[in-house]
Amino acid sequence: MIDRLRATLRLWFAPQLLRREGSTPDYRFSLANERTFLAWIRTALALVAGGIAVDQFLTGLSWGVRTAISVAVLACAALCAFRAVNHWMRCERAMRRGEDLPASRFPVLLATATALAAVLVLIAVVLGGRAVNGPQVNGSPMNRSPVNGSHVNGSPASGSPANGARP
Repeated sequence: MIDRLRATLRLWFAPQLLRREGSTPDYRFSLANERTFLAWIRTALALVAGGIAVDQFLTGLSWGVRTAISVAVLACAALCAFRAVNHWMRCERAMRRGEDLPASRFPVLLATATALAAVLVLIAVVLGGRAVNGPQVNGSPMNRSPVNGSHVNGSPASGSPANGARP
């Protein structure tokens, strides 16, 4: 098992070793394989951007929820990048050997994980937004000053004049 892992990693970092196996495939197939690899890398980069966006822009969520979602999305990005290299190598090897291309369950796994992350973000935004924003007046949060409880815009908080004078 360790030897197989070493051989796989060696091919990842020294793809010229693939030339020793089988015959050279039609260059169009190799280029198509490379374009597929690049598409998976773009997907991984988009997931990295999404993980960073969750952490930086969903500040209304608690730190733990935001971090958990962000870490899950970033882990999917890392998995996607590693899978891209592995799939490229396996397809290139199969083409050189004249074998069928390897089947992969990874697209289903990634789609399921992405959908699950989207549902979690949706739930966190809907439920977390209510808890963070507090009471609502006419669909918008009541803007109260943290100092004296009066409205930020100067209107009375409890029926008293804005300047604090008694009628």
